[in-house]
Amino acid sequence: MAQFCLAYTRFVGDEWFKTMISELSDKSPQFYEWWSNHEVLGTPCGKKTIIHPVAGKMIMDHITLQVYDAPQLKVTVYQPREENETKEKMKQLLREW
Repeated sequence: MAQFCLAYTRFVGDEWFKTMISELSDKSPQFYEWWSNHEVLGTPCGKKTIIHPVAGKMIMDHITLQVYDAPQLKVTVYQPREENETKEKMKQLLREW
């Protein structure tokens, strides 16, 4: 629901979206309750395993940020974790680059 609320931010004021919210709220008390919470969530952050052709397995933390004025644009930031010597592997790749 929180991601649905985020999608709504791109259509605030659009009649068709307001109508859909109204119909869903009328037909589903659960939807109405969740919608009334006003929780907004973009793409979650998390942990990702990347298999690099030279460095091998690397473990990263990541977060994706969405550009408010251009919601089709997103930037994902990866940060190497201590796990699996990922930081050392990244440093080595950068030195060789």
